[in-house]
Amino acid sequence: MSGIAYEFGQCVYNAPNRSNISTIPGIKNNPAEFGERVAVQGYWLDVVVGPYSCFGVDCDRSDPNSEYLFHVVNQGTGAEQYRHNTTEVAMYSVMSILWEIEVSVI
Repeated sequence: MSGIAYEFGQCVYNAPNRSNISTIPGIKNNPAEFGERVAVQGYWLDVVVGPYSCFGVDCDRSDPNSEYLFHVVNQGTGAEQYRHNTTEVAMYSVMSILWEIEVSVI
């Protein structure tokens, strides 16, 4: 209800983030007011999409195996399509970052 999907550390959130609230038409469902039209507000952006969509666009291509994530099948036929989707690219990117954090020398 506050519009803040993810809270970080000791931050103080004293004002709601209403920048991505949307309104859709709805109908009341309770027996006393059944059928009455209302405006339903919701905040679905971070909850539905999640914070990892930016990781699915591209990844670090220093690893030769990462190039295969962007392999195009049916090249030049008019029905080209990428072999892997953005979810797989995002999983590769996030796992790569976590692996680098795990093996980094402090």
